[in-house]
Amino acid sequence: GEGSDTDYVFTAVLSSLAATEYVGLGRQIHCITVKNGLLSFVALSNVLVTMYSKCESLTEACKMFDSSGDRNSITWSAM
Repeated sequence: GEGSDTDYVFTAVLSSLAATEYVGLGRQIHCITVKNGLLSFVALSNVLVTMYSKCESLTEACKMFDSSGDRNSITWSAM
């Protein structure tokens, strides 16, 4: 589905964090997205799986993958 401006901002920030492998802030943003019910946006779920994978937090990547309802080729590639 379509995302809100907030979804796109979180997606951009998390993508940047994945590139730097700074998972601590990524975890905090993940908590904010859960608290605010934003994980229905597939791009946001995808970037979380990607971030955790790139940061070698594979347990968290698997948990995020398992909890994401909508999966596409990006979701599968991130794993």
